[in-house]
Amino acid sequence: MQFHISVPKISYVGVMILGILAAVYAFITNNPAHAVIAGAAAAAVGVIALIIGRKSTEELQMIIAGLFMASLSVLIGLWEIYH
Repeated sequence: MQFHISVPKISYVGVMILGILAAVYAFITNNPAHAVIAGAAAAAVGVIALIIGRKSTEELQMIIAGLFMASLSVLIGLWEIYH
């Protein structure tokens, strides 16, 4: 069985990792503005990956999970700013 590395495979794994890192950073940072920026950057990369990897259900599920984690980072940052 051959394993091919392609741009969509790299992008959906990358978005998932970026989303998780942004969410973890939002929990440990002392500056909530940085959490919002990190989450927004991860979400922007996620939207680009969503356009690239829209052909497979597995890829879409991983990208959406990464986008969820990025949005969680933004929400945590906004929560800390306003409370």
